[in-house]
Parts: sequence; C-alpha cells; structure tokens
Amino acid sequence: MASSLDSREKLLTDIDDKVLLCAICMERFKSPKILPCHHTFCEHCLTKWVKANNGQLICPTCKIQWPLPSGGVPAITSNRFLNDLLEVISSNARPESIAETVCEGCKKSAKYWCGDCGGHFYCNLCIQTHKVATVLRDHEPMTIAEYNEKMSTQHFRMTQPRFCGNHRSTKLEFYCDTCQVPICLRCTVVDHPSRNHEMLSLESALEKYMPDMKAYSLKIAQKVSDLKLRKDRACGVRQDLDVNRSTAEQQINTLCEKLIDEIKKQQMKMLGQVDDIYIPKCKQSDANIELHTGT
Repeated sequence: MASSLDSREKLLTDIDDKVLLCAICMERFKSPKILPCHHTFCEHCLTKWVKANNGQLICPTCKIQWPLPSGGVPAITSNRFLNDLLEVISSNARPESIAETVCEGCKKSAKYWCGDCGGHFYCNLCIQTHKVATVLRDHEPMTIAEYNEKMSTQHFRMTQPRFCGNHRSTKLEFYCDTCQVPICLRCTVVDHPSRNHEMLSLESALEKYMPDMKAYSLKIAQKVSDLKLRKDRACGVRQDLDVNRSTAEQQINTLCEKLIDEIKKQQMKMLGQVDDIYIPKCKQSDANIELHTGT
C-alpha cells in the first residue's frame, strides 16, 4: 500500500511539474488557452507571442497558423480541464505547516482543522459544537499537529474533499464528460441532467483520463528535454560567436598594426626620396643666385 501511495504521489507531482507547465514561459499555466491543434498556453504568453508575430496566431509548438478570433487571444477557447486541475491543486496548496491560525467562527486561536467542511479551522469551543451537529456527524476533524504532519505529503493535499462551486455545501462526486467539469449530486439534476449529459464518477474519470495525462506528462517531459538541448546548443553557438568575434578583432588589430608600420616605413622612404631630390637642387639654386648677384 505504501508503494502505491508513493507512486500516486509521484504521479501527482509529475502532473504539477510537467502537465501544468506552459511551453512558452515554462511556468504553471495562468488562464490556459487551448488551440485547435490541442496545444495549450497561458493567455498572456499567447498575447505576447501573437504580438511578436505581427498579429498572427501561429502555434509555438507545431507552427500551424490558426485564425485569430475577433476578440483576440482572450476569445480563444479556455482549457477547462486544465483550469479545473489548476483549481484543485491551488485550492489544496496550503502551507505545509500551520503554526498559528484562527478559528473560522470566532477568530480565536485554532486547534482543529476539518477537511470535510472545505478546509475550515476551529478553536476548542467551536469544535465541540461541530462534533454535536447532526449534519456534521460524519466529519473527521483533526488537530493542528495532525494537520501539519499530513500536509507534508502531496497525496493528502490532492485528495482532500472538494466542494461544488454552484452548491458550496455539497461535495464533488461526479464528472460530466459532456461538459468536461466535476459536479455534485445536485448538479446532475439541475444543470447536468443525465438525459443530455454523460456522467462519470470521479474515480472513473480519473481512470479514463489518467492515461492521457501520463502521455501528456511524457510528451511535456520530452519537450522540456528538447528545449533544454536547444538552449544548450544556442548557448554553445553564442559562445562560439563570442570567441570568433574576439579572434577576428585580434586578427584585424594585428593586421592593421602591420599595415600602419608598413605605411610609416613607406612614408619615411618617400620623404627621404624627396630630400634626395630637394637638397641637391636647392644647393644648385643657391649657387646660381650667388653667381648672378655677384656676391
């Protein structure tokens, strides 16, 4: 059993580290938008990408160009599956140790935590009321010390009960495969009737989509590796460019120094030739002047 939990915890960690990473910014998705080619990116990353490509929507991964909606990048379809997954992870990512917090009811120092209430904290007095309430009799609160110990495992954080966004007192129990959203029992009657929607239990949905998530995880891990390899190659090219530039500058400076020395030698030689012509003629001219002046 321990190895099974360890394996599941590792898978959840891989999902958080790989499946939920944007291929552009290499950080966790923020407002993920999915393109028709099924590649997903952050909304702000796509906005910058489109701007850099002169307003064209070209997938950064497969390079296929898609028509940009009239509303721009915000109008691109959101990846609802990843949005739900992000919400689950974010809502359960509390600090791993709670040294001091306050009761949800009276704001006194909290001594207990109840995951069945949606992750609420209670003081010694309020927890007694919680324990005797008929509608809460199935809840299993724990002390702060127990909470701190369990919060050290990602498996615990990821498997805590989640409550419906439309019916906040009702736990999520089903997955509407038609709408690709987790729902509660009340939703199956009101918003997602079974005659029009295909229902799955959360466990069945996990089994159905886990292979895809594993495949996505492997693909993303491969892409991360490819990107790292490309980055290393680019860094190598940049280093080669720096070395080549330095070498070229040194060669140019050496050549120029040689040319300057040669030019100076030619300069001195030509000036000497001028003097060789000038001095004798100058002496002859001076002699002629003395002859004609009789001095």
